[in-house]
Amino acid sequence: MRVEIKSRLRGELRTLYPSASSALVIVGDVGLPTQNLNVNSNPNVLWASILDEAEKQNKVVEIIEMVLGEYPKRTVLQEVLLEINDKTLVYIDLKDQWSKILRLIESNELSFSIEKAEQFIQVFQEYIQNELSTIKNDFDLLNNQDVTLNVFKEEKLKLLERLKETLFEKLNRGYFSGKRGQSKKIGVKHKNQAQVDMEKIVGESPYNNDLVSMAWLSKGVEASKSVVLVITENGGRGTGFILEGGFLLTANYIVPGKEQARRTTINLVINDFTALVDGSKEYKYKLDETVFYSSPFNKMDYSLIKIIDNPKFPVAENGYLELETVNKVLPGDIICIVHFPGGANKQISYSNNSVVECLGDNIIYKAKTFGGSGGAPVLNQDWKVVAMHQRKLNNNSENMKSGKAIKAILADLRNQIPSDEIDSFPFLKTSKK
Repeated sequence: MRVEIKSRLRGELRTLYPSASSALVIVGDVGLPTQNLNVNSNPNVLWASILDEAEKQNKVVEIIEMVLGEYPKRTVLQEVLLEINDKTLVYIDLKDQWSKILRLIESNELSFSIEKAEQFIQVFQEYIQNELSTIKNDFDLLNNQDVTLNVFKEEKLKLLERLKETLFEKLNRGYFSGKRGQSKKIGVKHKNQAQVDMEKIVGESPYNNDLVSMAWLSKGVEASKSVVLVITENGGRGTGFILEGGFLLTANYIVPGKEQARRTTINLVINDFTALVDGSKEYKYKLDETVFYSSPFNKMDYSLIKIIDNPKFPVAENGYLELETVNKVLPGDIICIVHFPGGANKQISYSNNSVVECLGDNIIYKAKTFGGSGGAPVLNQDWKVVAMHQRKLNNNSENMKSGKAIKAILADLRNQIPSDEIDSFPFLKTSKK
């Protein structure tokens, strides 16, 4: 990577992640070793050491793409990525664009809905036209070739299959449903004639088909209300969720001890799922460090802290997340994650998410997460917590993640909390089966 490019990238990352804790979240998510990093230095030196190590590990592009997932409009990041890859490509997630259009429509934003829909249809139509043009050109070449009849028939059948795939697989259902695990990139010409690389990620619905009931979505919205943004004293941000009785459960590396808990706040946003409509309210809560139970990062990696109530909006009025302690978690189970990627707006990862493996107290799954997602609830189809999200696995798959099984966390808590105090933790009583 050229020195001037590296300098631009370092400056951008330093601006977005000025604290060591926020920078180390990104480092952990991409699986970068920390022993050679200048953690106790200023942000400029820290990020210089991170990028040096990332170059050695071939993870610079992975860091940029992860940060772009949180800050997609940062042009410096886009330009650096293009420079590194030597491409003139811009990333557009068609499914995400479609979801934005639907949210605009539901929010009665007619003019914006029409504008976005027109842009979407133009890009989509140009892709289909390009595909058809390519197939037609290939067919013309085939007609002009001196081949045997059998070869001609075989090649013609292949072209027919490509045509069928374009019109039915991709156009009819490929972008908004599709088969689990299907992920393709398609190149089209955008209206400004720049080459666009549109990344499509498609997956099954929670019911393993193309339809989801509105009741299921409504229940998900209710469940998401109990997911909160955790803000530490040094500006670090993560995710946590509320349990019955007014307790916060989050990752230990976010709130490692009682002293940190005392200086940490949580933000609870009401009606943030209608962010395009005025009326969202945010309430802040402090934590009671005197009621603190935890397991360190290298063990169970969780912290349970009592929430100090806010009289303006009592925690009990917002509800809590239910815990799955009866049904067994199995490979192939569909999961969702409600989190604060980048410490920004609350979002949900739901496309093509599933459990891969259960290894002791750990659950391995495919899901899209970013820095700030740690401590988030991993939810099953019934919107019950099956695990707490912790980290990205250091392997070849960028979406392979690991969380601690909620049953294992509850068992560890029962071993820590005195038996005569269990009644003060209602979620332990209701979850004991």
